[in-house]
Amino acid sequence: MRDYWSESEFFSNDMLDNPHFTDRHTVEVMDELRKWLDKPIKIHRSYDSNADVMSKHSQSPCVAVDFHVEGGNLIKDFIEISRHLSVSAIGVYPYWNNPGFHIEVEPAIRRRYWLRNINGKYISIDHKTITQMKGK
Repeated sequence: MRDYWSESEFFSNDMLDNPHFTDRHTVEVMDELRKWLDKPIKIHRSYDSNADVMSKHSQSPCVAVDFHVEGGNLIKDFIEISRHLSVSAIGVYPYWNNPGFHIEVEPAIRRRYWLRNINGKYISIDHKTITQMKGK
């Protein structure tokens, strides 16, 4: 597989354990996000051979990325991500050591949103909530 992270404007392949397994479009989306937010992004994980078989992190090419925005605001960054990015899923993780996001970049009929609460429970976020957060 090709290492698209090495072609990235903002990220390098040494940020990940397995850079050769990430989908090209996923890397492009991360570059777009970095430009829009104009803040450094720390990637936690993309492809992970030890991930659960049902996880998008275990698929090759990988379409999932976990990350946080350095110096960011979780709510504002979530709104920007949901407003601008062509992603099929956005997970919000406010209780990570560095609160951040999980995105999935693949074709989808409908985008999925969720939040993982302090107890580790996943809570679906609906379109109405997103629209209210965006101020529309």
